[in-house]
Amino acid sequence: MPTKSGPAPYKWGEEEIAGAFVEHLTVVAARRLEDLDKCRDLGQEAYKLLGEAVERGVTITTNERAYAVGILYHLINAHLRDQYHLSDEEPPERVVFVDLGASVEFEETLALVREALTPNQYACYVLRYIDDLAAPDIAEVLSLPVEKVHGYLHRAREALSRPAVKALLDPQV
Repeated sequence: MPTKSGPAPYKWGEEEIAGAFVEHLTVVAARRLEDLDKCRDLGQEAYKLLGEAVERGVTITTNERAYAVGILYHLINAHLRDQYHLSDEEPPERVVFVDLGASVEFEETLALVREALTPNQYACYVLRYIDDLAAPDIAEVLSLPVEKVHGYLHRAREALSRPAVKALLDPQV
């Protein structure tokens, strides 16, 4: 149950709660893949990987739900890579993630973005500008009010527009 300090963490040991979260992720992912059955398969794979992570002692807290989103996102990209016969040099992320540092490698850019933002800002920014989700969908995935999502996105854009950060993200600035 959500509290004033934020949404309650998912208890990954409780099958119905974790399963419901994976179901939310698969529905959101289906909008990208347009194949709910494939997304459900990918979601179950993500849930299995999360279970293995928990067994290794990884704690999945409310602020780390983006970890689950990230697992599913990378599984979807692997599926898209297979579907469109993309090579390792043609990651789907490059097609979507066009607004930051065209001459900087995607992974390096994402690491710089992660350093410049808080965890919530980063999660919202990635879901908005990589997964191309609307604020209501981001709010649903992260169990946050839509107003908070708008606030995190606004502050993320402000943080990334600072001259020092822009210079790192785009060496040509």
